[in-house]
Order: sequence, then structure tokens, then C-alpha cells
Amino acid sequence: MKKKCKTCGETKPLNEFKRNVTMGHYHNHCLPCFQKRQSEKYQEKKREKKKMNDMFGFFVFGEK
Repeated sequence: MKKKCKTCGETKPLNEFKRNVTMGHYHNHCLPCFQKRQSEKYQEKKREKKKMNDMFGFFVFGEK
């Protein structure tokens, strides 16, 4: 069975999609797109934390 990735638009086999075990279905993004998206979100959050820590002058969000 195949599925189309919403990000890159390629049709790929289901084993190239991350499975959501709790909901019993597959994500709409293939693994490479999913990993890229997660990495971007992580980096953005990291920048936000740094900005807040710099603004207040101490470790607000647990960064050391």
C-alpha cells in the first residue's frame, strides 16, 4: 500500500511513514520530511529559549 506525502508530494510505501500507534494510522509526512520538520521546530524552540534567557539574564527555561 502507498501513501502520498503532504510535504514533498511524493507517493511512497507505508513503511516510509511514521506510524501513530495510539491513533492507529500513519502521519501525513514521510520520515525524511517529518524529521526535517521536527529538527526545524527544535532549532526554533532553542532560539526562543536563548532569546528569553538573554532578555531576562538568567536561565528561565532550564538551559545551563
